[in-house]
Amino acid sequence: MAKVLSGSRRQVVRVGLLCSALAILGTPVYAQEAEEFNADAAGAELEELTARLGAEDIDPEFIANARAIAVELQAAAEACRLEATAERERLDALLEPLQQVDLEELPSALNERRQILEPRDEAIARQTQCTSVRDLAASLIERVTARQNQLSQQFLSSRVESIIGLVRNMPERVRSWPERVRGTIELDLVEGVTAFGLFWLLIIAGGIAAALGILIRHRFNQWYAAAGPDAPPRLKYLFPKPLARYSPLLLEGMALVAALVLAIENASFDLVVVRIAAAFFLYGLGCVIIDWATGALSPAASVKGLIPDHVRPLRLRLRFFVLASVASFVVLGTDWLAIREIDPNVDGRATMIFLVAISLISVLTYLGRIPGIHGRLRLIRYTSALVLIIGIGALLFGYQNLAGYLIHGVTRTALALFALWILLWSVFTAFEYLMVEDSPAAKQVRANLGLSERASRTGLGFMQLVVDVVLWLGFVFYLIYVWDESGTTLEGLIDLLVHGTAVGDIRLVPLQIVGGIVAFISFTIIIGWMKRWIDRRWLQHMVLERGAREALITLFGYVGFIIAALVSLKLAGVDLGGLAWASAALALGIGFGMQEIANNFVSGLILLFERPIRAGDFVTVGEVEGFVRSIRIRATEIETLDNQNVLVPNSELVSGHVTNWVLRDTYGRLQVTVGVAYGSDTEKVREILEAIAQEHPEVITDGRAPGPRALFMGFG
Repeated sequence: MAKVLSGSRRQVVRVGLLCSALAILGTPVYAQEAEEFNADAAGAELEELTARLGAEDIDPEFIANARAIAVELQAAAEACRLEATAERERLDALLEPLQQVDLEELPSALNERRQILEPRDEAIARQTQCTSVRDLAASLIERVTARQNQLSQQFLSSRVESIIGLVRNMPERVRSWPERVRGTIELDLVEGVTAFGLFWLLIIAGGIAAALGILIRHRFNQWYAAAGPDAPPRLKYLFPKPLARYSPLLLEGMALVAALVLAIENASFDLVVVRIAAAFFLYGLGCVIIDWATGALSPAASVKGLIPDHVRPLRLRLRFFVLASVASFVVLGTDWLAIREIDPNVDGRATMIFLVAISLISVLTYLGRIPGIHGRLRLIRYTSALVLIIGIGALLFGYQNLAGYLIHGVTRTALALFALWILLWSVFTAFEYLMVEDSPAAKQVRANLGLSERASRTGLGFMQLVVDVVLWLGFVFYLIYVWDESGTTLEGLIDLLVHGTAVGDIRLVPLQIVGGIVAFISFTIIIGWMKRWIDRRWLQHMVLERGAREALITLFGYVGFIIAALVSLKLAGVDLGGLAWASAALALGIGFGMQEIANNFVSGLILLFERPIRAGDFVTVGEVEGFVRSIRIRATEIETLDNQNVLVPNSELVSGHVTNWVLRDTYGRLQVTVGVAYGSDTEKVREILEAIAQEHPEVITDGRAPGPRALFMGFG
C-alpha cells in the first residue's frame, strides 16, 4: 500500500491549480488552435494509456497522470471537432448555390465546386477523427475513475494488527525504541557545531526566549490592570491578551526552531527534533486562537450562556484537542492529517488517532451543555460523534485506514467549520462597521468603493453577499476534497469548471463565466475610483463649471462601463462577433417598443454635451420646480422645495418647455403673491413685506440689482 498513499497530495495540487486559474483567469486547454492538435498522435497515446491501465500492479501516480492527460486530450479534441464542424458548415453554405447551377451553361462552376469539395472532405475527415479521439478519451476517463474507486475501496478495507495484537507486541516494540531514538538524534550538523554545543544552544536560546515571554506577559498584565477591573471590554486589550499570555511558549518555540535551522544541514519538519521544537509554538498558537475565539470580543460572545459559565471547561477540552493534534504532528510528521500519506505500521499511529477522536468527542459532548448551543446544530454534533465512535471501533479491530479516514475527516471538517465561522463573523463585523459607522475611516472606505451615502448599505450588502457565497463555495469544495477518498468527484468537478460542458455547439465554461463576472465587478469598482480621482486630481483645478465637470465624469463612466462590459464578455468566453446579431435585435426592439428608452438615452447625451441644464440649476419643467441633482442615462433627478425627488424623462427636458432660472445669470427676480384681510393697512403691509425681504440672506441689497419691492395690486 505504499504507492497508494500518494493520491491525497495530488488532490491538493489540483485544488491549488483551480484557485490559481480563478485568480489569473487563464485560458482553458480546449481553446488551443485546432491546427496544433494532432488527432492521430492523440489517439495513439490514448490507446497506449488504455492498454497500460489494464495491468494488475499499477502505480496510482500513473493513474492520476493518465486521467489528467485524457481530460486534456478530450477538451482539445472537442475544440477540434467544433472548429471542423464550423468549417464544414461554412463550406456547405458555399456549395449549396453551386448545386443548382447547370454545368453546361456555366462550366466555370465545376472548378469552383472542386475547390470547395476538397477542403470540405478534409473538414469532414477531421471532424470524424476529432470525434473519435474525444470518445476514446471519455472512455479512458471512465475506466480511470472505476480503477481509482477500486483502489480506494481496497485501501479502506485493508486491515493491520488489532489493538490486542499491538498490545501483545508492545514489549518487542519498546525494545526497539532506543535504536530509533538514536537514529533520530543522529543529525547532520553544520561544520563546527557539535551535539554537545547544539544541546547548550537549545538550552540557552529556549531559556532566554521563555524569560522574555514571561517579561512580556508581566508587562501586559500591569498595563491591563491599570485600566481597572470594571473597564468595558476593548479590542486593544483583549486582542493582544492571549498573545501575551502564551508568549513564553510562542517565543520559546520560535527560538528552538531557529537554533535547529542554523545548526542542522537541510533542516526541515521531516526531522523529529524540528517538529518537537515547533510543537511549543503550535500549541501556544492553538491556545491563543482558542482564547480569542471564546473571548468577550469574538463570535462566541453572542452564544448564550457561554461566557462566563462554560468558557473555562470548553477551553480546557479544546486545549486537549490541540495537544492531541500537535502530538500527532510530532509522531506522524507533516502528513498527519493526510491518512494516505502515513504508513499503517508507524508506531504510535493508532494511539494518535485514538487521542484525536477522544478529544473531539469530549468537545462535542460538552457543547450540548451550553444553553446557546443545546438546541442547535444537533444533527452536526450527533453525526460527528457517531462517525468518531465508528472510527474508534474500526481502530480496535485493526482497520486503521478506515479509522483514520473517518476520524481525520471529522477533524478536518471541524477545523474548516471553525475557520468558516470566524471568517463569516469577521466579514459581517467589517461590513457592519462600514454600513453603520460615520467615522472618517469608514467614509473613506465607502468612497474608495464608489458608494454614495445613500447607496452604501445596498452596495455593501451586495458585496457582503458575494464574499459569503465565495466562502461557502470554498467550504463545500474543501468538504468534497476531505471526504472524496478516491478523488474522482473532486477531479470531475474541477474538470467541469475548467473545461466546461458542451450545450449544442456552445461550450459553457463556469470558470470563464465566473472570471468574467469578477472582472466586471472589479472594473466597475476601478472605474468608480478613477472617476473620483480624476475629479479631485484634475478637474477641480481646471476652470470649468460644475455642470461641465459632471458631464465629463458621466461620459467617462459611460465609456468605462462599455469597455468593462466588452472585456468581461470576452473573458467569459462570449464571441463578440455575435454581438452584431444582438445589435440587430436591439435595433428591431427599438423600432417596435423601445423608442422612448432610446429617445431618453439620446436626450441624456444631448443634455451632457449641450448643457442647457446642469447639476445644481434651479429649473421649472411643467408643474415640477426645483434643483437639478443629477442627469442620468434615462431621466434627470430634480429635488423640489418640499424635498421631493422627481425623475423627469430626459426627452421632456430636450423637447419640452423648460425654464432654467440660472442658465446665464445666477440673479433672478421671484414674485410672491401675498393675500391679507379686508380693511388691512396696506401701507403697513407693504413696509412689513419689504423689511422681511431686505433681511433675507439670499436677497441682493448691495445695489447690483433693484431692491425688493411690495406692490399693492388690489382687493379681492
